[in-house]
Amino acid sequence: MADVKVQSLSVEQKKDIQARLEKKWRTPKECPICHENQWALGDHIVAPPLYSQGNFVIGGAAYPVAMLICENCGYTYFFNAVVLGMIPASGKPETTDAK
Repeated sequence: MADVKVQSLSVEQKKDIQARLEKKWRTPKECPICHENQWALGDHIVAPPLYSQGNFVIGGAAYPVAMLICENCGYTYFFNAVVLGMIPASGKPETTDAK
């Protein structure tokens, strides 16, 4: 099995995600758990495994998401990276132009 190197999001990619979220997030950015307003972007785009008939499915379809994490309590929002325009439906990353 080949080793896969996992690359963190660059500073530019994080700024791009932040710009995209700023355009879409219209409500107060307060954490629903602790009511603080201190957020950090996760270092990676992640994709939770699919679940079917009592089993986790490895491989196949995925829902890539960017994580926005409350720095106080750890509550995490997941934002679909395709909907944000970070990854097109084809799965290949787009340029970093904010939409």
